[in-house]
Amino acid sequence: MSLKVTIITVVYNAVNTILDCVESVSMQDYPNIEHIVVDGGSSDGTLEILRDNSRKLSHLISGPDEGLYDAMNKGLVFATGDIVGFLNADDLYANEYIISDYVRAFENNNVECVFSDLWFIDKSDISKKLRYYSSKSFSKEWFRFGMMPAHPTFFTYLKNYKKFGGYRKDFKIASDFDLLLRYLYIHNLPYYYLELVSVHMRVGGLSTKNLLSNILINREINYSCRSNGIYTNLVLIYLKYPFKILRNLRFKF
Repeated sequence: MSLKVTIITVVYNAVNTILDCVESVSMQDYPNIEHIVVDGGSSDGTLEILRDNSRKLSHLISGPDEGLYDAMNKGLVFATGDIVGFLNADDLYANEYIISDYVRAFENNNVECVFSDLWFIDKSDISKKLRYYSSKSFSKEWFRFGMMPAHPTFFTYLKNYKKFGGYRKDFKIASDFDLLLRYLYIHNLPYYYLELVSVHMRVGGLSTKNLLSNILINREINYSCRSNGIYTNLVLIYLKYPFKILRNLRFKF
């Protein structure tokens, strides 16, 4: 029996991008997908688009929430798949074979988590690739430097969310970092790196919006590491920026 895959999308006022997201899920060639969309009460036409395309969705939940990570946890409550991934409302899958590739990775490698790479793309021109995020060389020591596998590419079993907990609501930006740190470092869940680009991610999201966002995310990363018993400091965390610059030079055309 094939694994059932749940994809959760959290959205608030994303009228210009939500249809790309929904269609990139509906075009997947894998037959057993559940797409849950959690809308925070959009007022810009997003909800109307979702309702017009409701046949492509398994569940549409709309109403006020306590922020991004509360909405993500809400999606997990409705999830019934074996494995779960999150696709942001601004993002889309790279092609129609992504979920099939992930399922094979789980079935063939006896692991609890799978992640891959992504391209950051231009907000208004999705054909324009700006920056590559490679998860290939990931090791658990990355966390103390504030680095992690690309979260939008991360899939794990639903049972792990139930056993180890979901996203912390006291973080504004770095709860995804905290969750990956807990799953991959603290609980040492076995993982597999899938060598492909699975997600095209528009720039300008919460964690990359501006300088203040970068300051906040690094403070939260520092707190997450320390609260989980991992030594770090802000100097080590800010060292990730020159490392990322050097790493991304490899992917310039």
